Amino acid sequence: MESTLIANEFAAVDVSVVRHGRGTRLRLRDVESGASVMLDPLDLRSFCLSSEEEQRAWLRTQTYATGNHAVGIPADGAEGGR
Repeated sequence: MESTLIANEFAAVDVSVVRHGRGTRLRLRDVESGASVMLDPLDLRSFCLSSEEEQRAWLRTQTYATGNHAVGIPADGAEGGR
C-alpha cells in the first residue's frame, strides 16, 4: 500500500488507496491523532456531485464549526479560488 502525505501548517493527512472486500477505498488518516476514515467510490462521487454549500458543511472542523470558517472559506464568506 503506497501512501502520500498531504500537509500544511494546520494539518497533516496520510492518503492511500487500499483494497477492501471486492473493491478499493480511499483511506485518509490524520497524522496527529491517528483517526482515519475509508471512503468508497460512492462516498467520493456523492461529495463531488454535492453543492458547494454541502461540501463546506461536510468539511467544517471543530474550531471552525460555526459561521463561514469552513476549510478554504474566508471569514467574509467570499468564494476563494479552488
